[in-house]
Amino acid sequence: MAEIAKRPTIHGDTTRALTVALPPTYDALMELVKTSFHMHASLKLYINGKYPLNLANYSSIGNGDTIIAVDSGGRAVDLKNLFKTTYDDAFGPKPLPPREESAAPAPYEPLKDNRDFHTTNDDFKKWPIPKREQFEPEPAPRRLPFRGTTEAQDQFKPKILPREERPAETPYERPRVPFTGTTTSQDAFKPWKIEKRPEPSAPEERKKCPFTARTTNQDSYKPYKIDPKERMEPEEWKPSPAKFQGRPTSQDYQAWPIAKKEQFEPEERPKPLPFTGRTTNQDDYRPYDVKPQDRQEPQGPYEPMRDNRDFKTTNDDFKKWPIERKDQFEPEPAPRSLPFTARSSNQDDYKPYDIRPSERQEPTTPYSPMRDNRDFKTTNDDFKKWPIPKKEEFEPEPAPRSLPFTARSTNQDDYKPYEIKPKKRQEATPYEGSKIPFTAKTTNQDNYKKWAIPRKIFISIVPANDAFVDKSGAVKGHYMDKKNSTKR
Repeated sequence: MAEIAKRPTIHGDTTRALTVALPPTYDALMELVKTSFHMHASLKLYINGKYPLNLANYSSIGNGDTIIAVDSGGRAVDLKNLFKTTYDDAFGPKPLPPREESAAPAPYEPLKDNRDFHTTNDDFKKWPIPKREQFEPEPAPRRLPFRGTTEAQDQFKPKILPREERPAETPYERPRVPFTGTTTSQDAFKPWKIEKRPEPSAPEERKKCPFTARTTNQDSYKPYKIDPKERMEPEEWKPSPAKFQGRPTSQDYQAWPIAKKEQFEPEERPKPLPFTGRTTNQDDYRPYDVKPQDRQEPQGPYEPMRDNRDFKTTNDDFKKWPIERKDQFEPEPAPRSLPFTARSSNQDDYKPYDIRPSERQEPTTPYSPMRDNRDFKTTNDDFKKWPIPKKEEFEPEPAPRSLPFTARSTNQDDYKPYEIKPKKRQEATPYEGSKIPFTAKTTNQDNYKKWAIPRKIFISIVPANDAFVDKSGAVKGHYMDKKNSTKR
């Protein structure tokens, strides 16, 4: 019988397999494989070790498929000691000293609870409220129609005004003589010469005094020896034997592809001209030799002010007063307005003029920017660091021994427990709901539309240890299945 060639199968190292959710794009899957297994380009992927994976058949990957990755090196990467630190190598458990046997504790006896948790709600009695009688409102009085008129309506008589003839409009002609006048500022302005500032005199040198003061912390501080606490061994974690039957919402997640943004080349910026101007600070500035001032000792000990505030506001004196409700009346109808037919003097005397834009004159001299002479030098360059002498350390004085507190409060002396008998609670009447069925619907029930959540696809990524991609792009190595042919 004829032999039929079988597609070769690429085998991977299943001990280093990863089970992840399928990335949204083919490029994202390639990047995930490179970073997870430290592989190098060129890189090729195969579905279940048989079919090459590319952009065309990326959507055909199903749940549970295995992706075999082959790189140009063809070498395995051992990730066993990748996350191992020097702390794991150097650290070792230390034996703890045996605990001393302590005396047996006395048996626990809880205090007797004589509280009854009785409130004033048990003494409440519900009183029936009588229903108010409803009275019909009295009928409103009938209104008579208003037929009165004003003196203006009786005496006003429209008059016919004769129509005035408008004179013919003359076009505006601009004079062709150039304007050579000057302003009073140009005629009267006189530049004044600014004299240079005198140089300041050098400051007097101050005598330095050593700082020998001490704080109360330095005088009273006493170091105590703190012994290290004993470390307790953590309890070993044991997983729950119950099997998890639930399903997380992450399986219903669907990743949406993000469209790649178009990249635009930036426009060329014009070359800036050098700035050669100088400021008055650069011309007149003179650095001064500033020396640190001597620290003065305080005149007396600090005494805080006494706080007599009571933090009481005016809200405690507030009293709520009832506000009577105002009676509502219907508004009277507004009188009917007459049409306005008069004209203003502006409408009668206005005459439009033909105004044209003025001609633009070109500048006499071209624009030239000022030269930038700034050096951007600050006063920090003239700063001089002064050494600070180290303070002397003194041993603190021992703290006085505290005496035991044996006083008693007035509550402990005057308190007397009272025997309060519990009162019988009245039985409440059972609630009877309405017998009419509720058939209304909410806007959420009317407008809600159920959307299907796509299910996540989980795949396994396995690196190939004995396969590699050569310079021609072909996959080679001892990955071929020995039984690569079948007889028919």
